[in-house]
Amino acid sequence: MKRNLPIATLSIALAGIVATTIPLVGQWLVFDRTAIIDGEIWRIVTGHLYHFSPLHLWCNLIPFVLIGACVERHSRSWFIVGCLMMAIAISVSLFFAHPSMVRFGGVSGLLCGLLTYYGFSGVRTGGRKGIVCRIALAVIILKTGYELYYSDALLVDWDEHGFVVMPLSHVVGCLSASLCILVQSVIRSDSMKSAVKVFAS
Repeated sequence: MKRNLPIATLSIALAGIVATTIPLVGQWLVFDRTAIIDGEIWRIVTGHLYHFSPLHLWCNLIPFVLIGACVERHSRSWFIVGCLMMAIAISVSLFFAHPSMVRFGGVSGLLCGLLTYYGFSGVRTGGRKGIVCRIALAVIILKTGYELYYSDALLVDWDEHGFVVMPLSHVVGCLSASLCILVQSVIRSDSMKSAVKVFAS
């Protein structure tokens, strides 16, 4: 039972709740351009934990826990490495691509990446899982495509809540997850070739 418990996913979710609901903690974690330039580099990673409202938090956190748990059960190590890589890639991309952006927060970029990872990880399998994975990929492609074209969120008008959606964060999350899948495939392929060589020798 303990092996199936998505500890890493739940830890990130709990950290997100703490960062969003306790202002003092959130102010130390949120992506803040000025603070990062001044040397507070940890915000590049921790900024994704902070959300700008309870609605922002739960709209991101609920699907994050659901998808994250599935990915973590598939591979906890890849979940942790993937989330870290996506967090850095997203923050760095936004830092340079949007120099006028002062603050950023939200786990939606990681969520998009996890959905992409989950979709690719089982797209070749048959049965119900294969269908679900194909649907996941279709959803994330349509979602990010819509956001890039209209520069707005698909389901919620976040402008009414005082902040702007950054579609680039979702695109970079998806691309980072795709890279994870590619690297994982190469590693598995090399391991398989090595095993065949050892067995043949």
